[in-house]
Amino acid sequence: MEAVVAGAEDVLARDGQGAFTITRIAERSGVGPGSIYQYFDSKLGVLGEVARRIEQRALQMARERMAETPGPPSVRHAIRVFVDTLLRPELGDPAVRRAVHLEVPPGWFQRTADEVDAKVHSVVGELLERAGSEVREGDRALMAFVVSHAVEAVVEAAVASRPELLADPEFREELCRLATAYLGRMDAEP
Repeated sequence: MEAVVAGAEDVLARDGQGAFTITRIAERSGVGPGSIYQYFDSKLGVLGEVARRIEQRALQMARERMAETPGPPSVRHAIRVFVDTLLRPELGDPAVRRAVHLEVPPGWFQRTADEVDAKVHSVVGELLERAGSEVREGDRALMAFVVSHAVEAVVEAAVASRPELLADPEFREELCRLATAYLGRMDAEP
């Protein structure tokens, strides 16, 4: 199955959605079309698995980046790690991410997305609890939910309509400003 998922990502990245067929995936993955149908009922099934892998990859990348941080991370650093994770090319080629965003019905990978989101909300919520006066007052769990989904929604909009922004340092900074401003103390100096 690994070869099929890798082949599917390669087809989308190099040839685009129009070329995304079971036959092309089979050619790229080095397996017969019948072998693909042993695991997936259609090309959308393959794409759903690609979506699950991207979600899992994002969580793993964020964990690794946070583990590299000596000591407890500041809120600003954690925001940068979160934003950088969503923008990193290693997460997936923009064409692959666009196809996932536009073509896969959310229910097909919702369980994985819900699991990843719950872990992200938990980590962000804990970080906000420890942040004390670094962030404004409020329900930390609710704030974690809002900020993580706000940033993710903006990134998904870029994936769908302006994928070039994923590599734009100014876009990265704007996302960090968005999250920092939302979490920042209302009485703090800008």
